[in-house]
Amino acid sequence: MAGVAQRKGVIALAVGGARDHIHVYVSLSAHTSVASLVDALKANSSRWIHETFPHLSLFSWQKGYAAFSVCRRCEANVISYIRNQDAHHCPARQGGVDRKH
Repeated sequence: MAGVAQRKGVIALAVGGARDHIHVYVSLSAHTSVASLVDALKANSSRWIHETFPHLSLFSWQKGYAAFSVCRRCEANVISYIRNQDAHHCPARQGGVDRKH
């Protein structure tokens, strides 16, 4: 993902995800639209998945995506959230509530 972003002139600051989705935090260049970046990420990662894991031939990304802007003050929290997706999506969490507390 970071390599695809770099080829589009974008800096990938954090990439992570869970079984059914990913989060990508990037610094976009002025010449790259969110839509063109998402298209490139989906196309290149789909190709890689199909070539690397032939048994996942039915894999495809959903049609849509969500994009948000983030202020610099929140950047460290966003990166931490993305890097800790396993903790956010572990089986103990249901309905957004951590059942340990």
